[in-house]
Amino acid sequence: MRCRLCHTPCTPEEVFCPHCGSPVNLPGALIDDPPPPLKALPAPKKRPHFRRIFAVCAAVCLALALIGTLSYALTRPPRFGETRWIFAYVDDRLYSLSQDGQAVRLTDSRPSVVRYSLNGTGLLWQTESNGIGLCYEGKTISVTHSASADQSALSFDGTAAYVTTAADLYWVDMTTGEERLVAEGLAQTSYLALSPDGDFLVYNDREEQVWLSCRGGTPELLEKGMLPIFVSQNGEICYLMDADGECLYSLRDGVLTFLTDSFRNFCTNRTGTELFYGSEEGLFFSRNGEPFRMISQEPCDFATPILPTGCSALVNYFYIYDVSTLVGLPVSCLTLKSNGPYDIQGYTTAFVRLEEDGVVPLAQCPGNAFCHLSADGETLFYTDGPTLYSCAMTGEAAPVEVLSVPDMEAGQTLYALFDDRDTPRFLWTGGVLSFCDGDSITPLTETSQTPSLDPAGRGVYALRGGEGEGYTLTRYDWSGNAVDCCPEIEVTIPVYILGDGLLFSDTDGRDWYLDETDTLTDLSRLSAWDGSEQEGM
Repeated sequence: MRCRLCHTPCTPEEVFCPHCGSPVNLPGALIDDPPPPLKALPAPKKRPHFRRIFAVCAAVCLALALIGTLSYALTRPPRFGETRWIFAYVDDRLYSLSQDGQAVRLTDSRPSVVRYSLNGTGLLWQTESNGIGLCYEGKTISVTHSASADQSALSFDGTAAYVTTAADLYWVDMTTGEERLVAEGLAQTSYLALSPDGDFLVYNDREEQVWLSCRGGTPELLEKGMLPIFVSQNGEICYLMDADGECLYSLRDGVLTFLTDSFRNFCTNRTGTELFYGSEEGLFFSRNGEPFRMISQEPCDFATPILPTGCSALVNYFYIYDVSTLVGLPVSCLTLKSNGPYDIQGYTTAFVRLEEDGVVPLAQCPGNAFCHLSADGETLFYTDGPTLYSCAMTGEAAPVEVLSVPDMEAGQTLYALFDDRDTPRFLWTGGVLSFCDGDSITPLTETSQTPSLDPAGRGVYALRGGEGEGYTLTRYDWSGNAVDCCPEIEVTIPVYILGDGLLFSDTDGRDWYLDETDTLTDLSRLSAWDGSEQEGM
């Protein structure tokens, strides 16, 4: 299995990715290794890119090791409107938040495969003892057939899933539990590509044919000898990869269009109609399945959009972002200077605003930079050494200094945590959490663990102590006042968000849930879901 962010091989027992540092014991944090390729398909003349791509990816992984955990720890969990993140691990046990706000244990051991919806409502998993399990909005769903989660897909919104048995493919309505047979005698499907709305599935069979099915209906033959990797909303655009894994095509209205032979991870909007990617040649953009256009000639080894909520998920080679359009978003562009994949001489981070026909420069800084986009999308905050800056998304004015931390050691990175008015209230650097009130910066505590925002919006959580086996869980409000949430419990790391509360374990191996009212519940006596529906969920 591999880290879903940097594709580095990881084992389920590891807590963090050894390269990018992101947590790998969250639902969906690991992805399966890609299946073996099909037979070769004639494609436009091209030069091999894999060695160069792997070298760049290795260098990017090393650079991202400094910043990999921030998307999890310094932002709220992924949300869509009022939707809450309702799945989390503790010591290999998988929990869900039920419809009445109670924590429910789904497994007693780490699932071998996990798929989860980006909006936090749907989950698909598999364990050796209970087989495949489905959960939607806190309600478990029984699967009639003995299915495998290895070849499965879950929709962007969690309302639909596709699962395979030894030879058959089924569609499952996650909202009702209805199952529908899609295809028989597949033997093996190499790829399942599900549209963001969950209505359309593209898959290939043992005859190397690509099929399209709508909500479990009769499949329609689309193409032969290619691998499906993504399909847009309403099934209008299918993205296919050649058997060599080097060329990307779009299929729309029966017309196959060559897009690019510089194959890498792409960023797409929620409907799958807009794509962009960065490369050594520059930034490239595509809309509605058309060939990519170069919109910037500045080299960019790694490019990613910056969103106020940071909502994204990796599906095959596509990073899906919860926005209707990528145009107008700020993009962080990381450029490496390297003599080889493991010899990074230095790198720069440039912030630009993505436009359909070009980019608008916003700011640039050397090395590692933390960034934050305001809720209204009009202001970008970023750090350069000990200084926090803000810049307008129009790019017409020079960046403005917001604050600076005195006596910060060289090589450290400054991280800021913002309140709901996008005012920086807490700073974290060098293992010290500080409270910020205008120009006044007051150290609060030493904490080696990255602080996280309270999902209920009351401040930030930090783990203090750690001289023994456990830590003290402390919440600091927006005025910098401390509250020890459960002083009698020695908390172990990591601590996870579950709904508007926290899920964690103690040094005695017991599991606890601290809800938004500061009520502490011992979860250790819960039994795992046995594969049947549970009342009251």
